[in-house]
Amino acid sequence: MESMIVLVDAAVVRGMGVTPSYTRKLDDKEWVLSGLSVMDRERTLVGEYLEESYYRTDWQTLAVNVNTIEELEIARHLV
Repeated sequence: MESMIVLVDAAVVRGMGVTPSYTRKLDDKEWVLSGLSVMDRERTLVGEYLEESYYRTDWQTLAVNVNTIEELEIARHLV
């Protein structure tokens, strides 16, 4: 695996009151990028393309990528 991106079921994210800024369709299902990814940083810094792999989940703790004050409040209630 060269790169792993964590995706959360878009229905779970919306069900928590979060409006995703970006979604991705995979296998006829809508997913939201969690903001968590694992990759070879050195290779990306020199501009190499890494083949993406995905970890798909419905775990609410990964569902909130904090970009707004409202999302921060939602995230605080998850801890």
